[in-house]
Amino acid sequence: MAITTIIGVPQSFIWVPLGCLMTSFWFTVIVISIAQLIGEVFCFLIARHLLKQYFIAFLQDLKYYNALNKTSKDQPFTICILIRCCYMPGFIKSYILPLSSIEFWHYIVSALIIGPLYIAWGVFIGSQCHLLGLNDSKSKN
Repeated sequence: MAITTIIGVPQSFIWVPLGCLMTSFWFTVIVISIAQLIGEVFCFLIARHLLKQYFIAFLQDLKYYNALNKTSKDQPFTICILIRCCYMPGFIKSYILPLSSIEFWHYIVSALIIGPLYIAWGVFIGSQCHLLGLNDSKSKN
């Protein structure tokens, strides 16, 4: 799960099958949340320390990046929460925030708040597969 966060694989491809195979809903949500948090730490470190120099020259000319950077200095936690709630690929959310002036703790706390909500949604959808007959082991019970 941490690797899918880092390389940008759509994570719902993992949450839904795990929800279908799970034995406990909350245990599955907690395990996936911890794995995603580990991936988010790596995303932050990669983006901030390896990719920032490469992308800053390109991003400085974009007015949206400049607005994000300026606003993230004034209201970092609000910006982190709002971007994490946006409907865009997780890969973009995980790498665009560290390229701005967001601090590590704002980034991680927003991942701790918003991440489990999305994970619970995907796991719940997977856990309901037995209603469609997609998971034969649960439909026989």
